[in-house]
Amino acid sequence: MNRRTLLCALPASTLLSGCLSSDPPYGLRRILIINRVEESVTATVDVRTGDDRTYRGEYQLDPKEPTFADSVEIVEDWMGDRVHYDVTISVDSTVAISSATSGSDTLDVSNGEISCFEVYASIDPDGVSIAHNYVETCEFDVDGESTK
Repeated sequence: MNRRTLLCALPASTLLSGCLSSDPPYGLRRILIINRVEESVTATVDVRTGDDRTYRGEYQLDPKEPTFADSVEIVEDWMGDRVHYDVTISVDSTVAISSATSGSDTLDVSNGEISCFEVYASIDPDGVSIAHNYVETCEFDVDGESTK
């Protein structure tokens, strides 16, 4: 193989190496939703693993006050399973009609060894935004604190 053929083949092999990765999926540790608007909102949480709905819940969150934002933390027994997750948070209010979806296959794992991730959803006047936190363990003790 000559040099030109080798150089032309490199981008294709680089693309395929990401698609053929055998890295295991990550566990979902918890979901935290914070209401930052000055009215009550109902947040609907849908979690899917593949084509199956694993979880659906609706949560009423109180209006934001000057020194307090209402929140809900969701921790379920199935959350540590190492499968691909899609988490959708939807809100329907007079301030914002919005939803955001986060998938475990879109995580940026360049920050080191992780086994689990957490979803943080913020409801503000512009809608729902989602951020992630990466953690080394999926386990919680009875008080909701990490066991590690």
